[in-house]
This record gives sequence, C-alpha cells and structure tokens, in this order.
Amino acid sequence: MGLESDQQYFSRRYEEETSAADIAANREARVAHLELAARYAQMAAAIREVDERIGASFGPMDALSSAATEHSLRVTAT
Repeated sequence: MGLESDQQYFSRRYEEETSAADIAANREARVAHLELAARYAQMAAAIREVDERIGASFGPMDALSSAATEHSLRVTAT
C-alpha cells in the first residue's frame, strides 16, 4: 500500500475526530473533537478545490513542478 494523499489523510482525520466526539466523556472534549473535525474537513475541501482547479490528473510532484515553472515564468516576465 502506498502513502495516503493529503486529502485522504485530512478526510480520515475528520472521520476519526467525529467518531471521537461521539464517544467523548464530556461536553468540552466533544466540542474540542468537533472543532478539530471541522478544521480537517476544511483542509480536505481546500485540497479538493485545488485538485479541481489544476486537474486531478496532476500528481503531487507534478503540481509542485508546474507551480514552480509558472512562478519562474512570471518572475522572468517582469
């Protein structure tokens, strides 16, 4: 099995935190788990949005390479 993507990681952590909130011993713990779950959900959604913008066919390194090339072109054009 390969490494999980960032989006998969944040989605998994969201699920884990919502499960932890369900069995939390008290209200404060439940709130803390739900706050973490919300943050993980935001990160997963942000990554999905970027993937949709640049095309999910890009691998992580392709996206970084593409961004570096685009930045390099902008710098040399100015």
